[in-house]
Amino acid sequence: MVLDGNSVPLDLGRIKRLFTKHQKIALNHQYHGCAAANCDRPPTWTEAHHEHPWSQGGNTDLKHGIPLCPPHHHMADHPQSWTMQQLPTGGVRFTRRQ
Repeated sequence: MVLDGNSVPLDLGRIKRLFTKHQKIALNHQYHGCAAANCDRPPTWTEAHHEHPWSQGGNTDLKHGIPLCPPHHHMADHPQSWTMQQLPTGGVRFTRRQ
């Protein structure tokens, strides 16, 4: 998505841990807010989450990022308590583990 001006890289690999401002803009354009099913939090309330944790070798690439509101981001960061299922729409659904 280049609207008028210089393009910027959206795939950073392992160069940076945190998603950039431009990556967050692209994620918010893709998802229009929190990607969790039935969550209505707007883009300004979301944080970029690595689908594959950066600490475990995940890349900071647009295709591996997902915008989540703080409560859903907390769930995603605790896989021992929550499962995160990818939906056909690109969003995710959380279920508490038994």
